[in-house]
Amino acid sequence: MTKFGAYAGFITGTLVSIFWLFFIHLKESKPLMICKAIFGVDSLAEGTLWAIVDPLVIALPASIIMTLVLNPLGRIKDSKYVEACFKGLK
Repeated sequence: MTKFGAYAGFITGTLVSIFWLFFIHLKESKPLMICKAIFGVDSLAEGTLWAIVDPLVIALPASIIMTLVLNPLGRIKDSKYVEACFKGLK
């Protein structure tokens, strides 16, 4: 795992979860009223089954996919550095 891949997954999961909470998931988007203020509706998915899908169900797969796809683009740490980090552990 590279640092770039880890950050990519973390950021993707966070942004997707926030988007889903504020604009799609009816239980949160309705009381927060951000979607209502911007688009004039309680949820962008109002009237569909997507409005009841928990953000974790969407954000976790998105995070995993971005981590796996972008992980090879990161710089791999030198093996000496990794050995020094785990020195004495078996």
